[in-house]
Amino acid sequence: KVTAEVTKDVTVDRSEAEKVYNDYIESVKKLYNEDPAAYETGGQYTSFWVPEGTRNIKHILIALDEKDSDEIAAMRQNGDTEGADALRAEKLAAKETEAVEIKNMLDNGADFDELIEEYSADAAGSMMYPDGYVVIPGSTMFVSDFVEAAFSIENIGEYVMAPSDYGWHIVMYNSDTVISDEDRTDYIDYIQDTLLEQAKSEKFTETMKQWHDEFRFEVDYDALNIVVEDPTAEAADSAVN
Repeated sequence: KVTAEVTKDVTVDRSEAEKVYNDYIESVKKLYNEDPAAYETGGQYTSFWVPEGTRNIKHILIALDEKDSDEIAAMRQNGDTEGADALRAEKLAAKETEAVEIKNMLDNGADFDELIEEYSADAAGSMMYPDGYVVIPGSTMFVSDFVEAAFSIENIGEYVMAPSDYGWHIVMYNSDTVISDEDRTDYIDYIQDTLLEQAKSEKFTETMKQWHDEFRFEVDYDALNIVVEDPTAEAADSAVN
């Protein structure tokens, strides 16, 4: 009740929240321009702002055996690009028929999400991003084959089959990534609420300090039946002891 009374007149203008939001967006853009990888791996940044051309990409992964992908990766790390490419081609060939069959299902009207759930080795990851992975132009978060395939598609809803060191990807351009006006409004609302709570907390703290500074009192020890020791006598006893 005290807090409510003390802070009842505290307000935060929406323009303050909008300024905080806009300043943050500018800092995110600056980060992207200076270090796209840091922007991309930052986690939350794509929730506030995305570069033009960013896409939501779904995929079905017909994966190579893990040991084969590991061996290919080890070859590349050791500089044996030719050997890695040869092993990759061999292992991809063994999985191509399965990938083509799944693509044919899509061509015949099968639901992409249902095929993800049934066939994709990345089904669990795809479930975390129901609209698809957010892929920015020039992304370094995903393997280059996947990114190239994602941006080779002209129209939303279309898909292509693409190879990588991890297997065959059936990649679909699901939608453009946009930050909606509703999302912006929600973010600004949250910032305004946060600023208001901060302002109330500061007002309460300042008022409490002012009251403490202004408040003076004397203790009526007799009324409280408290015996107060004589500090002089106590000090003398301590010295003797």
